[in-house]
Amino acid sequence: MTDQTQYLPGGQLTPDEETIDLKEIWRIIRVNRWVIFISFLVVLAGTIYWTFTSQPVYEAKSTLLIKKGQSSAGAMVFDLGGMAATQHINNEIEILKSFSLHEEVVRDFIASGQANQMNLFGTKYVQRRYRFWSYIVDFIFGEDAPTKKPEELTDQDIIRIAGRLRGIMNVSSSRDTDIINVSMTSNDSLEAMTLTNAIANKYKEWDLSGARGEMGVVLAFLKEQVDNYERRLKASEDSLKVYQEEQQIFSLDGSADLLLQELSKYEGIYYTNMAEMQVAQERVEYLKSQLNENEKQLLEDITNTNNPMIIALRQRIADMEAQKVQNMVEKGWAEDSPQVRDFDRRISEMKERLRNTTENLILSGWSEEDPFAASQDLFKKILEQEIEVYAAGSRVNEYKKLVDQYNSQLNQLPLRVLNYARLERERRLNENLFLTMKQKFEESRVTEAGQIGKVRILDPAIMSEKVKPNKKLNLLLGAFLGFGLGIGIAFIREYLDNTVKSVEELEKIGVSFLGIIPEIQTDAANGDDASQPTMGGVRFRSRLITHFDPKSPISEAYRSIRTNLTFSSADKQLKSLMITSAGPGEGKSTTIANIAIAFAQLGKRTLLIDTDLRRPVLHNVFQIKRTPGITDYLTGNEADYNNVIQSSGVDNLSIMAAGNLPPNRSELLGSRSMGELVDKLEQEWDMVLLDSPPIVAVTDAAMVSTEIDALMLVVKAGETDKGALRRAIDALKQVRAPIVGAVLNGATASTMYGSYYYYYQYYYYTQDGDKKKSKRSAKKAIGK
Repeated sequence: MTDQTQYLPGGQLTPDEETIDLKEIWRIIRVNRWVIFISFLVVLAGTIYWTFTSQPVYEAKSTLLIKKGQSSAGAMVFDLGGMAATQHINNEIEILKSFSLHEEVVRDFIASGQANQMNLFGTKYVQRRYRFWSYIVDFIFGEDAPTKKPEELTDQDIIRIAGRLRGIMNVSSSRDTDIINVSMTSNDSLEAMTLTNAIANKYKEWDLSGARGEMGVVLAFLKEQVDNYERRLKASEDSLKVYQEEQQIFSLDGSADLLLQELSKYEGIYYTNMAEMQVAQERVEYLKSQLNENEKQLLEDITNTNNPMIIALRQRIADMEAQKVQNMVEKGWAEDSPQVRDFDRRISEMKERLRNTTENLILSGWSEEDPFAASQDLFKKILEQEIEVYAAGSRVNEYKKLVDQYNSQLNQLPLRVLNYARLERERRLNENLFLTMKQKFEESRVTEAGQIGKVRILDPAIMSEKVKPNKKLNLLLGAFLGFGLGIGIAFIREYLDNTVKSVEELEKIGVSFLGIIPEIQTDAANGDDASQPTMGGVRFRSRLITHFDPKSPISEAYRSIRTNLTFSSADKQLKSLMITSAGPGEGKSTTIANIAIAFAQLGKRTLLIDTDLRRPVLHNVFQIKRTPGITDYLTGNEADYNNVIQSSGVDNLSIMAAGNLPPNRSELLGSRSMGELVDKLEQEWDMVLLDSPPIVAVTDAAMVSTEIDALMLVVKAGETDKGALRRAIDALKQVRAPIVGAVLNGATASTMYGSYYYYYQYYYYTQDGDKKKSKRSAKKAIGK
């Protein structure tokens, strides 16, 4: 016995120690390879079944071209600066996605009767494929049938179907082009094409109706003006003819005629500009009618703003228009003169600045997701026309001043001449206005006839392709998912598994490593004698590998542990050794029996004592009687301890069995008599080994550990809980037990990794012939 004590390193792990390296990851995958393989097969099989039994999904695609710079209302009638506004591609996409467009398509299908045979309306059944339970459901409940006929659908039903139609549509734009791709998916290939073409045609119809709708307003106004001026012209001609016949005046003198020409000229220009302003106002009213109430209020707030920049620009445009008219009259500038062109350029610049300022004010609170985003171009058109209204109004005011001035001069003529001049002026004015309006009306009719809108269907949907299921992609994803699921399960199992599985984990807990004991395989096949119980000990006896096959690699592992134990104490020879474990069933009895034989084979007189008074098994292992034993000596039933020592059948090895099992086992092992017995045995025997019960279960081992030279723990790979092992070590540290280290028992190739894997390979796998021989030798010895 010795007073020497050993302490374990600290139990806390550093972050570096807790990290999982690649070797450990490989070990986890290798240990769980069947789990990974089964998960892979199950997921892949499910993917294959789902892929080949799911309903096919077909996609039809149509390609649209959005023409840049194409005005939705055609060319300008009075050349007021143009209605051409660049259509932003995102706005067109939003229009295609609009709920109103899809609702109209749904109503068109209902009106045309196509809804009676469409999967979208639930009026066309699409058979499920190869799904056994689907056939059963159809057989019991019947095929899916629509709850209502298309003509019986309410507005709420139509809204729901329109929402479903939007859900199966995809709209995208080609980068750096004005191309929009519209696609629809359906379980029916023909229906996919029908839906795609219906959306594309409805969108084109919307665009064309919007363009021609604005021009229709202009034509209606011009037609009304033509008819009006035609009546006025006829009336003025009749009045002039009657006056000529009555007064016998058929012409004016030179000055009066010149005055009348100038008045007629400017009065014609005045009424022409007045008509242009009215046309612009009609356009504004029509465009405003396309807005909803919220958009109208927003536009009203912007146009009636008190922004000083906008007010100043409007006034500047009006002033420049007035100044141009004045100079043309007073200085005689022609329409194509450099001075007039310079004025037109400056006025255009002012209009552009006003347009940009107003647009920035409108767009300052807008985002791409704003509900008004699709109406941005409409706002821009309205702003452009309102600018033209301001400009035309300024010209009208100036020409009105000129007309009034010439009228005052005309009124100074003699009454008889004045009446004639007025009638002639009215005729000339009505004639000029009638011809002008007639010309503009005919031009507008030509423009309307040539109006094709900005949308062109490049490629209608003439075929649909199967897009789902994508067999190759599904199988590839299924394979990756199955493999990933298996890996995930493996790591979850590893995370939930708190057992010690490797030497590295054993060392992290803070206990010295003494050796690896590979798993001992016992052959129970073919009714072998080794598998038949004899005194309850054959199952244990077959594990005495160091006795039955001393040349086997496993026997070499036990001898390696014997060597490590021998040199575990540098300052004193090891005389007594206790072997225990954290819990039951971890192989401590098998380990101590083989180590005892290994010491005996070294020529040392070895005594093996069974102090596991809870479940003693050594007497079965060596096929001896349990009584008398150590308890009989400690209780005084045997005066001489030599009387309780029995032969094991192995040279140099004797056994002291457990004896009768008393109720006060822990007290008996912790008694003074036990300490004195160990001291005596250490003096008479070269090596004394004690088989102790598990630490966590009972306190017997802790009671005896203070009386021996060294204590070794047996850890079962894949079974010993790390928490239980730490608690066992803490319990031994509290009594200052001389722990020399631990052995890893039952190690297999699947539980080993790192440098110790090669250690295991050397002792177990490199000598396959010896491995088989050790099994045969064990069976043969037991049979004898």
